[in-house]
Amino acid sequence: MNCENCKKEIGEIENAKILCSECYKTVEKERERQKILIRTVAELINWKRVAERRGKFSTILLCIAKDLGVYDKMVEEFKKRTMS
Repeated sequence: MNCENCKKEIGEIENAKILCSECYKTVEKERERQKILIRTVAELINWKRVAERRGKFSTILLCIAKDLGVYDKMVEEFKKRTMS
């Protein structure tokens, strides 16, 4: 059998895909990164709700938003909601 990703010769099957150990580790790292990102986005949504209730943003919320690249959009939406 060959790895579906790098075509290297292997003999084990992982998660219904045929992957060599290096590719499997890469896939696992990406899955873990995505899990962390999902938790971060969930936390961001929670902080956003708190900020909307209080009528202001916290420094932590703004830092997370900047890291995720959604800062400008979030501030714009917040202004729309508070101005109208």
